[in-house]
Amino acid sequence: MSYDAEQGREETAPDTANDDASTPKFYARTPGEVLSSKFVIAQLVFNMLASFLGPLGTFFLLFGYLSQGPYEWTSGPLMGVVVGSLAGSPILIFALMPVGLPEAVEKGWFPRLREKDLGTAEDEVPCWWMFPLMISILKWRWSTLRNLAIGLLVGVVYVPIALLVARYALGPTLSTWTLIWFNVVYEVVLGIPVLLFGLLGYALEPNLEVTLERMSSHPNCGLRLLYRALVSLRMTICPY
Repeated sequence: MSYDAEQGREETAPDTANDDASTPKFYARTPGEVLSSKFVIAQLVFNMLASFLGPLGTFFLLFGYLSQGPYEWTSGPLMGVVVGSLAGSPILIFALMPVGLPEAVEKGWFPRLREKDLGTAEDEVPCWWMFPLMISILKWRWSTLRNLAIGLLVGVVYVPIALLVARYALGPTLSTWTLIWFNVVYEVVLGIPVLLFGLLGYALEPNLEVTLERMSSHPNCGLRLLYRALVSLRMTICPY
């Protein structure tokens, strides 16, 4: 095993005696190396754009066209988005994310992370921001349950802050476009920690192997993407 100093990751030598292990495996030494990988950065940029454009159109249709403001800060169009997104955001972000994992892992763009490198107090490289409850959640096997728990945990911080901003900075009564922009910005900001912590959960070696073994390697590109998308949706709905 060698360490790639430029990329900040370990690389295991291929096992030529085993065809399934002929591809080198890339390992991150810390959670930070996972979060700075090419795949995570690409996912972050894509999801921030999607979390802006998608909700902007949706909220305009719901709260600017089908209904009209002004809206109270305690009204359903605000409270429903703030609270409901704690579950909706994790599900939508990761519903199809596994489709691109096999190639990202193979190219070293998304390194594996050993459980011992998560950064608990007993480890050699503790990470103060990886508090014990989050570390425990990241080890859960079923991705949907894991991601929902992450969303709820993030919501403990986000929901009170969002409501305080809505009440005292923008409210108590919000115009139609104030509500729309508030909801859009909330979705973008909420998606950042949900995505990053969620991808750390996927990077853990046991969770990653479970996901990769379900992804199709069909030689036809179109069918491969279709099969992977269907499997990803099934993994979202069905425990495994």
